[in-house]
Amino acid sequence: MNIEFLYNAINKANNKQSDLPIEILEMEGMSSVKIRHLLNNICNFEGCNLLETGRYKGSTLCSSIYNNSLTATSIEFWPNKEELDQTRKIVDENLEKTLKLETRYAPKNIKIIDEDCFLYNKKDLKLLTSY
Repeated sequence: MNIEFLYNAINKANNKQSDLPIEILEMEGMSSVKIRHLLNNICNFEGCNLLETGRYKGSTLCSSIYNNSLTATSIEFWPNKEELDQTRKIVDENLEKTLKLETRYAPKNIKIIDEDCFLYNKKDLKLLTSY
């Protein structure tokens, strides 16, 4: 990846362009359509490695992984176990829907972590990049 790649990703996002289908653009979440396009564009290179803290319902994670070959790690923590379980169920459903919508084979390694990112053992993240 180089600076030209990033400029192109930003310009495409500003024009609301990416590989994302309407189903992902309309997912409930806390990110804008432009940010979802940007994440999909930025993660579209060989060897991409994404670390996301704060997953909520998975709209940015799904935007990032759609049709992209990458390693993605998403960390989320809710002190209320019931809320964590509810949002995790929605994340799993959104991920399943995203993978079914893909229009081309894009191998990925996705890890979902339900822990506090500040307490998580960061040394374990190194293990995620090996295949």
